Amino acid sequence: MNPTLVIAEKKRKVFGHLRKAAAGRCFVLTDTNTSRVCMPLLQPFLPAGTLEICIPSGEHHKNMEQVQQVWTRLLEAGAGRDALLLNLGGGMITDLGGFAAATYKRGIDFIHIPTTLMGMCDAAIGGKTGVDFHSGKNQVGLFVQPKEILIYPGFLDSLPAEECLSGLAEYIKMAMLDGQFRSVLRLHRKYQQTINYTALIRKAVRFKRRLVQQDPEERGRRALLNFGHTIGHAMESASLAKGNAVPHGFCVAAGLLAEIRLSVLCLQFPEKLASPLMEVIYLLYRGHFPKVEMPECLPWLGWDKKNKNGKPQFVLLNAKGKPEFGVTVPPELVKQVVSEICKLII
Repeated sequence: MNPTLVIAEKKRKVFGHLRKAAAGRCFVLTDTNTSRVCMPLLQPFLPAGTLEICIPSGEHHKNMEQVQQVWTRLLEAGAGRDALLLNLGGGMITDLGGFAAATYKRGIDFIHIPTTLMGMCDAAIGGKTGVDFHSGKNQVGLFVQPKEILIYPGFLDSLPAEECLSGLAEYIKMAMLDGQFRSVLRLHRKYQQTINYTALIRKAVRFKRRLVQQDPEERGRRALLNFGHTIGHAMESASLAKGNAVPHGFCVAAGLLAEIRLSVLCLQFPEKLASPLMEVIYLLYRGHFPKVEMPECLPWLGWDKKNKNGKPQFVLLNAKGKPEFGVTVPPELVKQVVSEICKLII
């Protein structure tokens, strides 16, 4: 079932009910950035006795070591199964915090409070929790829904432009899956002006929640949400392995370029649609893409958690512009396209 969702531009409307939460048993998970910037905005709405658990920021800290830190802090504070964990942060915090809560004493309630565009559009929605393992993205995790998802777009005002640009990649992915190609084509012009992020978040959340409701544990159509992620995650993992973490959205944007190209070559997605879409994505993310080469990426495709019989599974667009999941692509074609895209984005 979908958790309660609140999206509003007034803090009181989003957070006002939290004072009635588990007084004395409430914890807030932050990272070093959200503790400084976002926690002061949330603090007036928290129940008495709420304790903060702060971990280092950055994708390279999304690991079991930090999960153990969260468990330790909960245990030392005497948190029982009636405790409540508020995950205040981007995708790293909601993924890791959800996993920590779902496994502490076999599960305590948690609420996601995303603070990034990536989190609001995608990461906090859908019940995926987990951590990276051996540099592989999200190799360990669970499907567990939060009790609530509270979205306050005002948090975006405190973010650097690059953070919002990273989150925009997930919106682009969902707009393309939904056949909203014109919406994507208009983005480059709009991005130079002002984007109504609240409207954009509502569209993305509506689309994703619909797919999640149909397929909660990704056994079918929910796999469509991996568009751009098979190659994108390989590029992200290659970057992490080199000690050069690149924001997830920038890697997804590169993955979208590659998988749009594969759609043309494998499923006859029209070139007249593919070229302008790829141009918009390239113009938006030029200078932000991961700096990796094809040989560095390919081994990580073998680690992809969606693989079947050892073969990567792709989401591609067909001749009618409709998405298909579970598409197997000949390895030589994957090498060709990944090589092309890596040369384009370096």
